[in-house]
Amino acid sequence: MRLTKTKGLAIRWAVGSQHGKRSSTWRFWGNRKGDFYLAGRSLGNVVKTSLHRDGRCHTGLTNEHADHPSVSDNLKGSRHWDRWSLRDEPRVRAIQIVVPESELRLIDSEEADQMVWLPPPLADSLSVVTVYVEKRDNIHLPWNIPSSGAGEPFAILATPLRSAWLVHAQQPIDQSTLSIVENYRARMYESVFAHGVTHEVGMRGFLWGALENSNRFFIEVSIDIRRR
Repeated sequence: MRLTKTKGLAIRWAVGSQHGKRSSTWRFWGNRKGDFYLAGRSLGNVVKTSLHRDGRCHTGLTNEHADHPSVSDNLKGSRHWDRWSLRDEPRVRAIQIVVPESELRLIDSEEADQMVWLPPPLADSLSVVTVYVEKRDNIHLPWNIPSSGAGEPFAILATPLRSAWLVHAQQPIDQSTLSIVENYRARMYESVFAHGVTHEVGMRGFLWGALENSNRFFIEVSIDIRRR
């Protein structure tokens, strides 16, 4: 896979192909101060993850949607539903975006020129994009994550203070993740039908979670209303 060194500090990617089954578009960007941000296009300008240069991170509603009525009820007045800190290491795993093959759909959309298409996973498998953040003086070191199945880098964003590697891998879906996806899909069906939505195909939701080692992740889930 060709490594993309971006012009500027932003990149978009999706799993699949523009004219075939695909995931939502994801955008990752940064600023010259060393802060990085992540957002899924299907979530519009509603939800964003921030990876700040001091190691503090959070995911939640953007400033524009902080006054949504559900904030005070569900988030107790805060627009963030999760806060955490990255370990102080030369290179650290910051966040993952997981797309099961079962959640790829045909989506009509126009994409920007700076767009990376990642190969779709096999049936009963996952596409996993991992964001690693490293201190700026490590930028000339080779990519050498030793763990099996760590994946292959497809983009790097370099700021004066630190850099971010975007790494893609595929792996079989485990039973735990499969159960999580199926349960969330059922909840999505209940929610959209409760609001009277009956003619949407490929509606997408995003599960947010954390592992015991504090690694945060999104999982894409899709539903087809007209096929129910």
